[in-house]
Amino acid sequence: MRWGESRLPHGLRLVVAETDLDRARRCGGALWRMTAARARGDELAGGDPDVVNASAAVPPLGAAMTPTGVPDLSGPGR
Repeated sequence: MRWGESRLPHGLRLVVAETDLDRARRCGGALWRMTAARARGDELAGGDPDVVNASAAVPPLGAAMTPTGVPDLSGPGR
């Protein structure tokens, strides 16, 4: 199995844009730096809370099930 493949029977088509990966990496980095700063008792880096808040403002991804049981992946957050 490769990263990004579904393990479900008949699988879900997983589509991830490069911009989504970049945003996730930036958010993960900001969260890591914020956690480390708090553990050391340091102040947070200037832009890190803004990065996390911008990520939190994006609608969550989620599949909507159709009457046939096939997920509709075209909803909000795509």
